[in-house]
Amino acid sequence: MTVGIMILTFFTGAVVGLGTMCLVQARNMTTKLQIISRLWSHITDLRLILRGTSSKTLEEIENEIDITENLCRPYADADDEEAFK
Repeated sequence: MTVGIMILTFFTGAVVGLGTMCLVQARNMTTKLQIISRLWSHITDLRLILRGTSSKTLEEIENEIDITENLCRPYADADDEEAFK
């Protein structure tokens, strides 16, 4: 049931332009692996723009990068646990 609510929240947010942020708020916090995945998606999107084959505009990509930046903020002041293992 929780997954259904999250999907509904995502699609509701997408309609009003909040898309990913609604999904993240429903899940509380994005994992580091999810952030890394988003960063690679941004790199791919930017490479497609350079080739002229992107279906996204530069403004759309910049908006997604801004969202990713906000997703990184909870980790900004946190210690890197992997470095201390």
